[in-house]
Amino acid sequence: MKTKYDAKTQLLTLTAATPAEVERLQKLFDVFDTSTPGGLIALASALKEGKLSHTTKHQFAPATAEFSGKWVAPYLKHLERMTGYTGPLEGLTLALPELDGYKHTHFVTRATFDGAFHFEGFQRVFKEDKRSHETEEQYAARVAAKPLESFRQYCLEEISKSDPVPEFVQHGNGLFSHNPKWGTGYRNPDEPCVASATVANALVQWWHDNHATPGQRELMRLSAELQGAEFSSWHARQGYKSVNLWSYGDTFRIVCDKDAPGAHYYGNGKHSRIVTRAEFLAA
Repeated sequence: MKTKYDAKTQLLTLTAATPAEVERLQKLFDVFDTSTPGGLIALASALKEGKLSHTTKHQFAPATAEFSGKWVAPYLKHLERMTGYTGPLEGLTLALPELDGYKHTHFVTRATFDGAFHFEGFQRVFKEDKRSHETEEQYAARVAAKPLESFRQYCLEEISKSDPVPEFVQHGNGLFSHNPKWGTGYRNPDEPCVASATVANALVQWWHDNHATPGQRELMRLSAELQGAEFSSWHARQGYKSVNLWSYGDTFRIVCDKDAPGAHYYGNGKHSRIVTRAEFLAA
């Protein structure tokens, strides 16, 4: 989707050139009022044509965010657990899927992972009142920093987790009391985790294409063959293009001949045997 930013007015113009982009633009900015017949007809027409242009009513500011270190560590740990690989991520540049969060607030134009997360886009500018103790310089600095902070938080939510704030808390005696933080807008600190299946699976695929031995690739192929097209397509629809290889602790199963050592009937006319982590790493 093409974007055009007017630095003077701080308005953002977005131009969709495909039906999918039209759908995304409608989802984020409610271009058409779909509660009315006219709005539905206009949206259907735009989807059919695959073209739509929209200039925001609210002001936006360009924003970027980058995350490395502890935010990347869980993904590298996942790669090590899946494959045993601990080397550098040379030549890896992964385009992340489009991030659609809250309506009318932010718009991510580019998101990549190359050993660190990089986000580019625009963040809505909300009116900030000047505080009584602030100087003009302090007020201007806070107003300028606010969109960057908000954009960073929105992007961080895509790659981390934050435990929900419970309405009630339990004490050591087993009794519950109302949580004073509940309903106040308080948010628990974000924690690093493998929140993006896209990144986790792409790392394993990158290793498969660049560092796996022929024997390891063959074992992974036989594992995918055992799962079957229906199993794989279901996971693909859920966003998991590569299933957790070690689905049985430190072992996984592959399709094999019925006369192979350790073969057991798996179902659907297939036989399988267990592959241990030691066998896979040595293949």
